Amino acid sequence: MRLDLVVIGHVSIDHIRFPGRKEILHPGGAAAAVATSAALSGAKVGLVTKVGKDFPEEWLKKLGEILDIRGVRILEGRTIHIYIIY
Repeated sequence: MRLDLVVIGHVSIDHIRFPGRKEILHPGGAAAAVATSAALSGAKVGLVTKVGKDFPEEWLKKLGEILDIRGVRILEGRTIHIYIIY
């Protein structure tokens, strides 16, 4: 498949906390945001990044529905975790 764009960068597990609400886990990171935005705009996009074994398999599967994820490597250890507290 010919790609219009290849995005290289980090993907994270974002922990989002609002006062009085349950914490939400969401895929984050600059590469994930740019790649999904471009794909949802109609581009054929590849993603090159690394994640740890803790990155949810269902998230990777969902990303693979709109992105070419052949460039994603799953490594030993943990994915970057970002805590966003409001």
